[in-house]
Amino acid sequence: MRLQLFVNELNDIKDAKLQIFAVKLLTNAPDYFFTVPASSSGKNHPYFARENNGLVKHTRCVVFFAECNAESFNFDSYTKDMLIIAAIAHDIKKQGNNSSKQTVWEHPELAHDYILEMQNKYPDLISVENATIIANAILSHMGKWSHHPEFTIGKKPYPMPVTLFDYALQSADYIASRKELTGFAFRSTDVPA
Repeated sequence: MRLQLFVNELNDIKDAKLQIFAVKLLTNAPDYFFTVPASSSGKNHPYFARENNGLVKHTRCVVFFAECNAESFNFDSYTKDMLIIAAIAHDIKKQGNNSSKQTVWEHPELAHDYILEMQNKYPDLISVENATIIANAILSHMGKWSHHPEFTIGKKPYPMPVTLFDYALQSADYIASRKELTGFAFRSTDVPA
C-alpha cells in the first residue's frame, strides 16, 4: 500500500536504479509518514494537507511543483529524477525517527542522514556524490524560515539553499505549503490517499 500512494511519482523517475532507490526510501520510511497530517499544529499547509494522510498529499504536491521546476530550469532527466527523490524524502522524518506526534525541528537533518545511510546501504543504486546533492537540498529545504527569529529561538538554523537544485526543492516545498492553496490536481490515475 505504501508504494501505491506514490505510484505516479515513482513512475515519473526514469532511471531504473534511482527508481529502486526511491522505493527503498519509502519502504523503510517511518509508518507515521503515510498517515499523519503535514502540519502537527494545524496552522500551516493547505486544508487537504492538514487531515489524515496530509503528509502524503503535501509530499506529492511538492513532487508536482518540483517536477515543474525541473522542467522550467531545464534539468536533464537524471537531475529531474534526483529532484523527485528529494521531494519525496524532504519530510520523510518530519516527526523524527519514531512518531513524536509533532514536527521535530531537526527533521531536515534526520532526512539528510537517512538519504546518506540508504546510499551506504545501497551503493549500487546511487553514487555518494548524487546522494549528497539530494541530502544537502533536503537539509536546506526550510530556506530562510530556518533563520526566522519567530521559529528559531534556541534552535540551530539550517543552511540556506545554494544551488539551483536546492532552490528547486525549497521553492516547491514553499508553494506546496501555502495555506492559500485551495486544491491539488491529482491525476486521474491516482490511488486515493
